This record gives sequence, C-alpha cells and structure tokens, in this order.
Amino acid sequence: MGVAAISLNGRVIDRVGTARALVCSLVLLTALMATLPWTGGVPIVLAVLIGLLGVGQGGFLTAMTTVMTQASATARGTVVALMSCTTYIGVTLGAAVMGPVFEGPGFGVIGVASAGCALAAATLFLAGHRVRSAVGASS
Repeated sequence: MGVAAISLNGRVIDRVGTARALVCSLVLLTALMATLPWTGGVPIVLAVLIGLLGVGQGGFLTAMTTVMTQASATARGTVVALMSCTTYIGVTLGAAVMGPVFEGPGFGVIGVASAGCALAAATLFLAGHRVRSAVGASS
C-alpha cells in the first residue's frame, strides 16, 4: 500500500507542482494536527483523520524529497541522507520535549504546537520560494 501511495503522490505532485503540493500538504497537516487531539471520543472520526494524516505526511515527504534533490543534482545522496538524519533527530527531540508536555498540559497542547510548526514550515517555504523566484526572474 505504501508504494502505491508514493506512486499516486508522485503523479499528483507532477500535476499540481512540487511547491503547491508541499504547501497544501503542510496546510492539511496543520489542520489535522490542530484538531486531532479533540477527536478521541469518536473512533470513526479519529480513524478518518489518521488516514488523512498519512496522506498529508506522504504528500509532504514526497514533495520535500523532490524539492531537496532538485536543489543539488550533484549531491542527491548526501541530501537524502541529511534529510533522513534530521528527521530522526526531530523525532527524538520531539518525543523528549513533548513527552513531559503530554503528561502535563496534555495532548491538546502538542496538537497546537505541532500545527504551529507545520504552519511555520509552510510560511517559511513560501517566503523562500518567492525569494528564489524573484531572484531567478531578475537574473
């Protein structure tokens, strides 16, 4: 199923464009992470949202990998290795930092913090994309 989803993500990204797909995935993830903590009482809603979370994460990962490997044609292996490394560092730090938050203020705070991070990532990507587009247009 994962390989089929990656193929589908690739086709969608080819149609809509990498930058648009990446931002749309981050916006979807923002909305899902902000609402997910409050859906635990309704299992079917939770299941649908977790499925959509997988779609958003898959879309983001495929688009981000494309953006990063296109940025450096000569160092693609290094780029993918660094992406993998930073992903695992993020997972490790996220668990270490958010574990006590989960025990204290709760899952709602984690959802809001995660949504804020995804929204910040979308905003930073858009800002960088616009700067690169403006610089490319003027050269």
